[in-house]
Amino acid sequence: MEDGVPALTLTCSVDGVYSQREATIQWLHGDSVLKEEEFGDFAVTSEYRMSPQNTEDDIVCRVTVHVGDDDPKIITKSSSISPSDLCKYEVIIPSETIAEVGTLTMIECRSTGCDSPEYWWSTVEDIPTPGSSENNRINIIPKVEHDGYLYVCNVKCGRETKQKRTKLTVFALPSPPVIQAKNGTEDGSAAVTLTCSADGVYSKRGATIQWLHGDSLLKEFHDSAVTSEYTSEYRVSPKNGEGYIVCKVTILVGDHDNDQQIITKSSSISLSDLYAPSQVRISVFPDSTVREGDMVNLSCAADSRWPPQIRWSRRLANGQFEKVSDDAVLLIDEALQTHGGTYQCEAFSVYGSSSANVSVTVEAASFEAETRPVQGRTTVMLGSPLDVICCADGCSSPHFNWTKEMDNPSNSSTLALESRLSFPGVRVEDGGSYLCEVRCGSVRKSSRIQITVYAFPQDPVIDSVGIFREGEEATVTCTIQDVYPASSMEIQWLEGETILESHTGSGAVVQNVTSCYKWAPKAEDRKKQVSCRAVLHVDGIPEEQRSRLAVADIDVFIPPRNTTVQVHPLAEVQEGEDVTIFCQTISYPPSTMTLKKVGDSASYSSSDGNFSLYNLTLKDSGRYELNVTNEAGYEVEVIEITVERRCEPLQAPPFMAKIVVPALCLATLALVAFFISKLKKKLRTKGTYEVTELVAMAVFCGKVVNGGFYFTSGTKNFICDMSPCFLSVFPFLFCSIKGVSLTSRSQTHKRRQTWIIRQPLQLQSPHSSRTFVLFAGGSTGLSRLLKMALKLTFALWMILLCDVIAGDDQEIIPNKIVTRAGRYTEFECRSRDCSSPLYVWSTVSDDSLPGKVDGNRVTVTPTVENDGFIYVCTVKCGATIRQGSTRLVVFALPEQPEIKVEGPLAVGQEVKLTCEVADVYGPDAITIQWLEGERVVKEDEEPLDGEVRTVRSSLTIVPLEEDDERSFVCKATLVMEGLHGEDAQRCISSSFPLSVPLPPKNTSIFVSPSHILKEGDMLTITCATRSNPKAAISLWRKPESGGREPLVAKAASYTLESVQMEDAGVYECEAVNRFGNGTADIKISVQVPPRNTTILVLPSAEVEEGENITISCHTIGYPRPTMTLKKMGNSASYCSSNGTFELYFLTEDDTGLYELNITNDVGYEVQTFNITVEPRVEGQKSPPYRAEILVPVICVSALVSIALGVLYPLLKSRLTGGYQPTLSGPQAI
Repeated sequence: MEDGVPALTLTCSVDGVYSQREATIQWLHGDSVLKEEEFGDFAVTSEYRMSPQNTEDDIVCRVTVHVGDDDPKIITKSSSISPSDLCKYEVIIPSETIAEVGTLTMIECRSTGCDSPEYWWSTVEDIPTPGSSENNRINIIPKVEHDGYLYVCNVKCGRETKQKRTKLTVFALPSPPVIQAKNGTEDGSAAVTLTCSADGVYSKRGATIQWLHGDSLLKEFHDSAVTSEYTSEYRVSPKNGEGYIVCKVTILVGDHDNDQQIITKSSSISLSDLYAPSQVRISVFPDSTVREGDMVNLSCAADSRWPPQIRWSRRLANGQFEKVSDDAVLLIDEALQTHGGTYQCEAFSVYGSSSANVSVTVEAASFEAETRPVQGRTTVMLGSPLDVICCADGCSSPHFNWTKEMDNPSNSSTLALESRLSFPGVRVEDGGSYLCEVRCGSVRKSSRIQITVYAFPQDPVIDSVGIFREGEEATVTCTIQDVYPASSMEIQWLEGETILESHTGSGAVVQNVTSCYKWAPKAEDRKKQVSCRAVLHVDGIPEEQRSRLAVADIDVFIPPRNTTVQVHPLAEVQEGEDVTIFCQTISYPPSTMTLKKVGDSASYSSSDGNFSLYNLTLKDSGRYELNVTNEAGYEVEVIEITVERRCEPLQAPPFMAKIVVPALCLATLALVAFFISKLKKKLRTKGTYEVTELVAMAVFCGKVVNGGFYFTSGTKNFICDMSPCFLSVFPFLFCSIKGVSLTSRSQTHKRRQTWIIRQPLQLQSPHSSRTFVLFAGGSTGLSRLLKMALKLTFALWMILLCDVIAGDDQEIIPNKIVTRAGRYTEFECRSRDCSSPLYVWSTVSDDSLPGKVDGNRVTVTPTVENDGFIYVCTVKCGATIRQGSTRLVVFALPEQPEIKVEGPLAVGQEVKLTCEVADVYGPDAITIQWLEGERVVKEDEEPLDGEVRTVRSSLTIVPLEEDDERSFVCKATLVMEGLHGEDAQRCISSSFPLSVPLPPKNTSIFVSPSHILKEGDMLTITCATRSNPKAAISLWRKPESGGREPLVAKAASYTLESVQMEDAGVYECEAVNRFGNGTADIKISVQVPPRNTTILVLPSAEVEEGENITISCHTIGYPRPTMTLKKMGNSASYCSSNGTFELYFLTEDDTGLYELNITNDVGYEVQTFNITVEPRVEGQKSPPYRAEILVPVICVSALVSIALGVLYPLLKSRLTGGYQPTLSGPQAI
């Protein structure tokens, strides 16, 4: 409060202010400055506190900004408010708003005396309001057509609405004027006409152009017309003064005097620049003396304020010069000797011209043409890729022409004009001779290369026609599919390494080649192998691909032969007995045997050749056919079996058992005693009596024991060897032993004499157990008829008597025991029809009984000493005594043989394998076989003679590399004759796999799907080798930076799910064992589209007219991208392989948007950038960096360009054997 009147606070706000120099805001009351503040922010606010009653004049807020250094300008803007308005509701807005075309302008409307005003905007013309409004402000970017627009600010306070308008005044002076000169001379003696032009100007009051020299006004021109371009000329002589000529353009903006603004812009030109070009300089790259075919680059430059025009001329033979180019750079792509001579560069402008000469010498080209395949060979498989390059060593810019030489030269055609001739997949018709013609300048040379195509994609396939039968002609075929050329294919039939036959194919197309081999197989050919080796006789094929081998097993079918049939026990049997038929034959495959009785439809089959016929009857007698059959043939054997009626022993009636039998026995004993007394008398008189027919006179009751008769007489035991014979219906057995004598010894007491049987008596092959009577007689002088009667009578009664005593036989299970020494064995004795039998065990000899007896059961762990023991089981059932027996057969054989190696296993060195069978025992012999698969390599047989022995067999071999997977088996078979079935032999075996030490061989590395991939593909790398012992495999990556990086591989395989560019490089597989190592490598390429492209513009993207710039582009991509530069809106484009572009002597027309297209085989990327070329400002000194920084940068860029231009072709030629330079015109824009 001041004097009872409240004081007011005024706020002045300005937005969007920017100035490098000082700026102030002032509060004015008339001519008095009430308050002044400096500011530098974009948004400025200042407050002033006052009392409305203390003043009558308006309060003014004025903002002042100072612009420019050489030609400073003062820009002011103000707003005022009346004190009387502070006490009432009023709308405040400037009456005129001045704005520059294209510049953001804000118009603000304020109100006083209203606490909550509402604002909106409209126009007088009732058209849409240009710009965007926000409450009491409106923002606009004015155009020329907006000049004079009236903006209405509407303010509502309560129920009252007021309006106030402002006029928009627009101006444009976008850039300084441009000064151009013409009609000048090199020495500056002539007057020069200067033209000053200002474009894009807009002012309702026109424009004023002033020519100044220092502070002196040389000329002033005012044009009141409203136009966009104002021009003024002024003539000046360079020699008449120094310093700068300035052209200044001024426009006046605003209708009100207080708010008018003066806008000025100027340009200058130095009087020293108004001279003709001077100091013409010529540079020659690479040298002024070159060879034919080389590139020559002539560059011309001159000192001049204005960009001079360049004209290249060449001196003719008459001394006159002929124009050859109007460019600053004269490029001769391929120099010829006719290009040699003197060249003149003339630089001229509106002020005059100057020139310089240079001499160019072109020498004759000297080079050599050479062709070679990229893959290293010109003999390639059908369908494989092939690239052939042609090199011209000594020529920097060769021209190539590929042709294929035909039988008819007129049919030859051009295939390629590049150094590389590519075949994505070689075809048959691609084979032949190719000629590469190279032109280097005027010199032409050629080189030939021969491409040979072959096809050998698969291994041979062996097929047989039918089956192989012994002795019959057999045919096998060997087929190789898709062979080219078939006439060069040789098919060899081999047995081992011996060539049996060979055939050669025919034809000149891709076809199958087949060969047939015929021969008559023999039995010994079974399990042999026949090999078919296909050899393609084409020069240049790698040895490992030249031949392929197929092996097939020969399976010779042998029809049955040498068939033998045995009937056991005999082919003549009695009713109720059993027979077993054993059949053996030689055949392959194994035969099926069928037994059939002749005349009977029933038949029996067997796979092992054993037939058992049980409980035979008289109807079973007859002829039997045994048919032995397999796929190769058959054989029939006929046997005859006779079944006889069983002869039952005589049964004594009850009275005979009680009365007659004892009487007959007593009478018989009397007769025996009579004959013995007679015999003794003869022995007393003669001493020794030779018995030629019978050696004993006694009565024995005998029974069958394991193939012999066992007899008991008192306490003596005998074995009698007899042949069965039958007399009448009685089964008599006579013991007929020749050469056996009975000897009587006289002793002190003449009544006691000892009978000695000098030789044991054994019985052979009886077929049943029954009672026999053995009796004997000698030449007593009686008649033969009497002796026979006595024999028959004695036999009759003895049979009855022994049959009563002996009764039925007993049964021991099993009837023969075959067991291994040391193995627990058990057998038992069984009795029939006896409820309480008593068992007694004994042996034939007087030796102790081996084993443990438990009633009717014997358990024994036999040794070899127990072999042949006969166990006798005596069973007593009441008053009846019965017997049975079994024989113990013992053999000794280890669980398996032992194979020993004498000396180390090494490739090519003889080594001895020994198979040892320790502590073997058997009745006959042992056979040792060396087997490889089913093939018997060696067989040894050694008799055992009933002794425990250690048997050995040796095999000598020479291991080869391919033998590391072979295996030998030692099989020992113990043969025991006299036994049948599974008891006849015992077999044991051991195997010995060859483990030939091998260092890693044929180490190889495989990639899937290909060694050229796109980024993101999956890659699998697999390593393989052949070695023994198994090699440790490592996978390594060799990056381009050098060294090796280990990879974590599983089972010699490494997988990348998504390959990246950094995964490219050489991958190496290394296999190591203790005998050596092997390596293989492969190069992986990852194709990546261009990315991460950066563009560098030197010295800057904003330069002045006449300057040069270098554009360097760096990108990531493979294959190496090609870069194309193009100005938007212009059809011309420029290519570069190294990403460097040079733009010379730029003008304002070169200002604009440029597009850089980076492309390779898998993608592209586009980058855009702006280049701004500003007119040179007269009188403005060049910034320090242009002399101190720009020149070194340009020099370094030039050196780098030269180095790349020289080193890159040399490097490329070394890597690929030749190069094709990128040809482009001078890149002047």
